[in-house]
Amino acid sequence: MTRHHYDLILFDIGGVLIEVSGVERMLRWAPFLDTAEMMWHQWLTSPVVRAFESGRTSPQTFAHQMIDEFRLPVSADLFLEEFRRWPVGLFAGAQALLEQLSATHTLGVLSNTNHLHWELFETQMTFLDFFRYRFASHLTGHLKPDLQAYRQVAFAAGLEPARILFLDDNQANVDGARDAGLEAYRVYGVAKVRGRLAALGQL
Repeated sequence: MTRHHYDLILFDIGGVLIEVSGVERMLRWAPFLDTAEMMWHQWLTSPVVRAFESGRTSPQTFAHQMIDEFRLPVSADLFLEEFRRWPVGLFAGAQALLEQLSATHTLGVLSNTNHLHWELFETQMTFLDFFRYRFASHLTGHLKPDLQAYRQVAFAAGLEPARILFLDDNQANVDGARDAGLEAYRVYGVAKVRGRLAALGQL
């Protein structure tokens, strides 16, 4: 096996390190979204989501606009109550994987997120401590799969994009990373992350 070397291993959070529960609820609330793929396509391209996850709107504004856009049969308060609970927690084995990797690699996160979920990550979970670089879209103003989101990482870390390995559970985000020059792969959950890292000689 040929061992690759990367100066930075960059992770998405939801679906890669953390279990996310919101897709099932959104599909129940919005029957016109037939599949998870449809839901994520509309989510990633939604101007309402993009405004919120780039830090430009408040939670209440986001909730009301989401109800309008996705035709959700719920109140804004109920939507936000459910939305806050989307991050279920770390996948089994994620903490051990990060402990192992951080001993030999520089790690970072690149996440489309918002201050509600980020606050949860900072106050109720400890996994962010493993990452030297933390790029949260609501703080940076840049969203995947836009090229600038990946270019910002390379610039801030002082690295050539090709020296960065990126792991994400969404193909559009993987494609965006590859367009920006990163080496990127689609994975879901810790077992797939471990398998990909092992195949690349990182474990």
